[in-house]
Amino acid sequence: MTTEHQRIIDLVLRLVSARTMELVLMTKCVPKDDRDTREENLRGSLLGFHLSRIARYAENEIEVSAENAQESISIVLKLIFRNPFQESSQPSSGFHRSDLGQLMNEAYTRMVSVVDLISPTDAYRRLHVSRQSIYDMIEDGRLTPIYVGGKTLLKIQQVEQLKVQRNERRRK
Repeated sequence: MTTEHQRIIDLVLRLVSARTMELVLMTKCVPKDDRDTREENLRGSLLGFHLSRIARYAENEIEVSAENAQESISIVLKLIFRNPFQESSQPSSGFHRSDLGQLMNEAYTRMVSVVDLISPTDAYRRLHVSRQSIYDMIEDGRLTPIYVGGKTLLKIQQVEQLKVQRNERRRK
């Protein structure tokens, strides 16, 4: 085997091993006693903590701040969707229709006011890009979609940040 191929194999093994350890550490918990069920153990894990925090925020519990809920959403998305070969942790298309996607969306809708949201059509008009470019930006994580009443909406603040970034690149 060539040195280059061995380097690639070793890199893949290290990345997959690190990802496996990350998953183990996030679901690891210490049973209180022998009567604990597996589900109860998992609820006590770090992943269980973050999922619970998202749910509590979505249910309007005052002990959970929007910042804490956002942090938990980021951690859970990274854990579930992180690609060990890239920095990406974008959910797959259609994730928003899953039970977890809907729970996260409930939390997101509490974090922003509807007046702070715009349609993808408004976003591509503001950015002067194609409609497909907006969906590409959603896909690669530059825009976070929020689904209200079955409609896809985007945070005005994120769109405006992208607009500033695009203008800065054009000036260079």
